[in-house]
Amino acid sequence: MIIFPEVTPKHLLQYISSLVGMVIASAGVLGPVLGGILTHYASWRWIFWINGPIGFVSLLVFYFTWPDAKHLPTLQRRTWKELDFVGSILLVSASVLLVFSFQNVGADGNKWSQAVFIVPVTIGGICFMLLLGWETLVSKLWNNRIMAAIPISLLRNRVYLATIFNTMFLGFPYLLIIYAFPIHMQIVNGKSSLLAGVLLLPMLGSVALGTTLGGIVNKSKNRLFETMVVASCFMTLGCGLMTTLSSSATLEPKALGFLAFVGFGFGLSATSSTVLGTTESEISDHAQVRILGGSLGIAASTAILGNFTRNDLTGVVSPEYLSSPHGGGINLTEAQAAAVRHAYTDSFRKDMQVGTILSGIAILLSLGIYRRNRVTFEEQRQMHIRIEVERRRRASAATTLVSSTATD
Repeated sequence: MIIFPEVTPKHLLQYISSLVGMVIASAGVLGPVLGGILTHYASWRWIFWINGPIGFVSLLVFYFTWPDAKHLPTLQRRTWKELDFVGSILLVSASVLLVFSFQNVGADGNKWSQAVFIVPVTIGGICFMLLLGWETLVSKLWNNRIMAAIPISLLRNRVYLATIFNTMFLGFPYLLIIYAFPIHMQIVNGKSSLLAGVLLLPMLGSVALGTTLGGIVNKSKNRLFETMVVASCFMTLGCGLMTTLSSSATLEPKALGFLAFVGFGFGLSATSSTVLGTTESEISDHAQVRILGGSLGIAASTAILGNFTRNDLTGVVSPEYLSSPHGGGINLTEAQAAAVRHAYTDSFRKDMQVGTILSGIAILLSLGIYRRNRVTFEEQRQMHIRIEVERRRRASAATTLVSSTATD
């Protein structure tokens, strides 16, 4: 996602956004599908065991297909001391602590007032504030000597900031559905883990269609504002329609159609946000895009599910069922099974209501992407090149001055 726009030849730039968007969106859907296959035919442990071999093969492909230097653009080499170690540590700490705290309350709703929730949230919030303070300091004192983890200049860019929040709010329901829909299929509709994952394939197909169409629409003209608005609307429509699913043990075919709306919207968004992330930021800042919404979506879904199962099923099923992962391996009576389906349906409906609200907010955020006087992608690219050339000139002059001073 970071390297592609930087090393892609000029005549292929219009295609790279579709490719990157398709990889991002498709990977999220293929994960549960592959997970279902592994748990059905082997063991859930293989989900973790295959990470090493897959990563190694990917590294080999990356190494042997890296283009020759003559095909690469002139990129400035950076030293390790230029990395923003402080900012990176604060960013990771804040993100992990925030997600960790909500994951904890998902397992036990009584932890909202306990230190296991309050302390991580508080420390995470402090880390975010320290991060903003640190990045402000870096921009004022060491702008040409440290590559900021989150450049303050980007936070002053209305279009870029609106894009970040839009993708965060759309990432929330997208990954929430990828997590919650297979669980709904297994518990409510009685599907196997394999089939529950396979049923996400309609979303995968619509994601591919959305990313491709998003690239075509913006190939020759800047229509990113319109694309992001339509993407947010499709996500809102899909999540809203998903709230109509019932607790029937029979699979409702309309659910697969609703998934297609969500996938198409996210596909459009993935392509457009990739383009916006590179065109609205300076060349030196391309590598600083972070999306936290998806992780928060999974954490929120866990919390909602835990709340509904405790409230609706306490006294109806055994404590062993409530403490087991989605009641695995425990037999239920017909009345208990109906109560479980009802509780999981209520939880899924609440998930989709939250997703609908956040997708609706994303529609409003997408309005911030609008520019009255739009320039072409090539004009924007040339402007960033001029800025980068000037930045390197100043950095080189500063280095020369420091060296001459040290020599004297």
